[in-house]
Amino acid sequence: MIKPLHKNVIFFFNKLSQNTVVHSVALLMSGNALGQLVMLLSLPVITRLYSPNDISLLAVYIAIMSIISIAGCLRFEIAIPIPENDKTATNLTALALISSLMTAVLIVIILFVIWLGQINIVVEYPLWNYAWLFPIGTVFAGLYATMSYWSIRKQRYYLVGKTRVIQMTVGSITQIGSGLMGSGYFGLLLGHLLMTSAGFFGLVRSAWIKDRYLLREISYSELRNTFIAYKNFPKFSVAEGLATTGAQQLAIILISLLVGGEEVAFFFIAIRVLQAPVSLITNAVSKVYLQRSPMHLRNGTLRKFTNKFLLSIGGICSIPCMLFGYYSVEIFELVFGAEWARAGKIAIVLMPMVVISLLSASIATILNVTGQQQHMLRLKLAGFTLRVGSILVASYLAPQAIIETYAVVSAMVYAMYLLSFYSASK
Repeated sequence: MIKPLHKNVIFFFNKLSQNTVVHSVALLMSGNALGQLVMLLSLPVITRLYSPNDISLLAVYIAIMSIISIAGCLRFEIAIPIPENDKTATNLTALALISSLMTAVLIVIILFVIWLGQINIVVEYPLWNYAWLFPIGTVFAGLYATMSYWSIRKQRYYLVGKTRVIQMTVGSITQIGSGLMGSGYFGLLLGHLLMTSAGFFGLVRSAWIKDRYLLREISYSELRNTFIAYKNFPKFSVAEGLATTGAQQLAIILISLLVGGEEVAFFFIAIRVLQAPVSLITNAVSKVYLQRSPMHLRNGTLRKFTNKFLLSIGGICSIPCMLFGYYSVEIFELVFGAEWARAGKIAIVLMPMVVISLLSASIATILNVTGQQQHMLRLKLAGFTLRVGSILVASYLAPQAIIETYAVVSAMVYAMYLLSFYSASK
């Protein structure tokens, strides 16, 4: 006998609640969800306080900071949950923090050289007035990312989720408050900096109270040995991360250069809205997968765990994604106004890419766990070439369909990633 629909739904969610994977993910997602909700609620206000030009400058700033943040810690931070012993993980944490500081110093040197050389294309760009935010943002973002991964290693999921609420709240208040005071796009830049770094003090405080005894494990010889043992992370994962981030950020920059006008604003807002729930989910689930997959790899149960993981994530996310895609035009018109209907149409086009990227990103760390950084690099470089290349080709053959072409090619690229990641779980 077939159960009524509502009983099947209740049974499904009861089974999910008993799933330890879902429980761990929920601890991270609870804080992330509140933080992303704050950001989404502030977005309609921000679009009314700032001009499209201000928002376009924010997009460029985010693109630059996203690329810097990937290389800032030389990817040592994502390796922190992997080692069996805390001694190695502690030295990885130290390496990540040292790398972040060195990257900030390098940025200061580069900015100084640009200032001395008076490179017009840079110094005349409006963002140059606030170039000092880049090294500061690099240090803060590196500190937060490093301590976040250390907290994940120690299974302090609630604490990490809490910091996401702090980040989004402080950042959104800064952006709205600055807009009300008429400070211009600087409020947007400062707010984003806080969205990527605020709340790190709580992570540092927790680690200091509970784990400071591990500081004695740090030494020059241990740092050197750890660097050698995990050299593939800066060697391959940095380029892989840059290829992944660069594909999306360059897409915004290229579209702004090739299309310009309101279309850029529509595309940026659509991406921003879609990425809010996706980043919420993938940031949480990928960290849980990274924390648990090394044990399953050693036990020979990684494929079984990966199957269970993907089914759990797919079961949670598939229905909300489909509903949002179906009603996205109405949602954008209601939230942002009738003039933003085009952004809703772009969201529909981007939805397949978003769903597939969600699944692939959830288990993307598997290639780091299994030591296949070279394969990851090749995958991401291929994806970067296809996605950026699709924009350039479309600009020549079908300039009116650049965004649609990018969305279709990106969906195929993420499907390639997912199949490759799943294959590695055997």
